[in-house]
Amino acid sequence: MANGRILGVTSTGDTLQLSLGVDQPHNNRTLFSDHYLENLLPADPRWELSLAEADSFLSWLQDHYLSERDQLAGYNESQLEDHWFRPILKKLGHTYEGQAAVPDLEHGIKWPDYIFFPDESARQAAVNSQKSEEYTASALAVGEVKRWAVPLGKKVKGGGPSFDDQNPSYQIDAYLKATGLDWGILSNGRHWRLVHKDSSQRLTIYYEVDLVDLLGRGDPGPMRYFTLFFRQAAFLPGPDGRLFLDDVLAASSDYAVALEEDLKENVYQALESLMQGFLDLPSNNLGANSLGANNLGAVDLRSVYDNSLILLYRLIFIFYAESRELLPLQNRDYRELYSLGDIAREIAAGNAPTAPMTTRNWGGLRTLFKIINGENEDLNRHLDVPRYNGGLFDPDLHPFLEEKAVGDQALVAAVDLLARRKTPTGREFVDYRTLGERQLGSIYEGLLEYYPHVAEEAMVAVRDGRDEKWLPEAEALPKARIVAKREAGQVYLGTDKGERKATGSYYTPDYIVQYIVENTLGPLVEEAREGVIDRRKAARTKDQKSTAGQSMVDEILNLKVL
Repeated sequence: MANGRILGVTSTGDTLQLSLGVDQPHNNRTLFSDHYLENLLPADPRWELSLAEADSFLSWLQDHYLSERDQLAGYNESQLEDHWFRPILKKLGHTYEGQAAVPDLEHGIKWPDYIFFPDESARQAAVNSQKSEEYTASALAVGEVKRWAVPLGKKVKGGGPSFDDQNPSYQIDAYLKATGLDWGILSNGRHWRLVHKDSSQRLTIYYEVDLVDLLGRGDPGPMRYFTLFFRQAAFLPGPDGRLFLDDVLAASSDYAVALEEDLKENVYQALESLMQGFLDLPSNNLGANSLGANNLGAVDLRSVYDNSLILLYRLIFIFYAESRELLPLQNRDYRELYSLGDIAREIAAGNAPTAPMTTRNWGGLRTLFKIINGENEDLNRHLDVPRYNGGLFDPDLHPFLEEKAVGDQALVAAVDLLARRKTPTGREFVDYRTLGERQLGSIYEGLLEYYPHVAEEAMVAVRDGRDEKWLPEAEALPKARIVAKREAGQVYLGTDKGERKATGSYYTPDYIVQYIVENTLGPLVEEAREGVIDRRKAARTKDQKSTAGQSMVDEILNLKVL
């Protein structure tokens, strides 16, 4: 596993295929869209134009690294700045102020290592405004650096309660809040991270490159994932007034929105396919075909629907978990023998069995479900699979899924619908890393508005504007726009009004949630924090100060919120 990245996509013919992205030149932790970085960015003219700059930078950095390599680990932070960070920043075109006095930092918190400005005149003009909000008015970004290879996502081991001992990711978040700037750079010399003010508080959302890894490649192409994103020009408006980093963030967001909309439709179809698969398999004895549509009274159609929904979300969970490394695609046995991504690739390549009455694919999935539920500790240990035993995969809670099966034809269709979406350039694999928990929740929530039906006669879904409604085929007008059709005995989903597409209920937008949290929970957290500060000031010994600092955890956990 290189840089923690596992899944990528590569273009093959008319379809974008999943690849084992063990050699990705970036470690994007959901700040941007992986699909955008790997497939759409290379089509941006700025990508091609940046190659010469990356080539020049690579040549310079190779020489500089060779001259400093043996000293890097021994430098203290100040020395590393002198001999490593500042030469690189200058080469990238940055103008900066070190240890700048920014506003809104509490007593005891050191100044950020760098404030980046558009040019020297802007830096000089801001000097007399230090400690005021005006100081960063023209600034581009804030930067924090650490000693060589210090973990950027962990609290200093053995450190005390001082700000310098905290998680570096927490520190850069604090600096973004204090300065009001959009972008932050965090680095330990080897790993360079970009964070954005809207997500920096999560601490685990960032874009990162391993500079030593890129040096070892000796290729200016991958080096663009560093130079293009960390050079000064990335933070400055171009001739068209647009910032490169803002463009990447916006394009990634647009992709996520389009992806969510496409996945909503695909999930809807996948759920129907799974239900049909349960009903059609003779060994399930559910009787959809043998009894006929009018004789399904003995069949608990709602049970088929409920269990198909559980199965559907198992599949979505696995796709999501594999994309975010919650399941170990770095383990070769898991990846090649059990992973859902491998199953999806086989399906996309046309190598999966598709006979309607066989269940070879179902057997593989059942094994994967048992592994995720953690039923064999030795196997889980061998595969590096954590035990996710929250109930979703529990066979005792879902006996229907233990007793019944989905035929290969229906299961292949459902998995492919969840794995890939249609685009103007062909089928592409869904970048589940781009989707957040809220988006997945919204997709799942939308399904709960539907009710399962088995057609007693031929049915069609007719579109009128944005609305789609199920009608008996005999009642559809000759020129009606038909978007779906079901024969007698086939399953379909509709709302209580007979709609194929529900208007849907949607989660509150993120910016509203953030506003509510800041103005309701924020004051309570601030009150608790001030209490901790007062206790630290009153403490007389080092141990008392440390205890007071750690009491913040208890203060937060003691908050009661209704």
